Amino acid sequence: MIKEMCTTDINTELGVCALTGCKKCNVFMLTIGPMSFRLDGLTLNELITMLREFKISEQYEESLVNSFSPYSNNLIEKH
Repeated sequence: MIKEMCTTDINTELGVCALTGCKKCNVFMLTIGPMSFRLDGLTLNELITMLREFKISEQYEESLVNSFSPYSNNLIEKH
């Protein structure tokens, strides 16, 4: 019995982001810069829904900037 090979029927890129996947297998690969995430269809749809609901506007811009603290070395002493 010959197993059918998965085909990539979704293949899109924008800047450092890419999305590839197979609708038949319901497996997708989301790449953001150097990181890649393997997602099933349900998880991908939830991510897309979340991103569509989140709108960057002036009211959120300041709170977003303040929610990410600048990088600093770990101040906890090593044991």
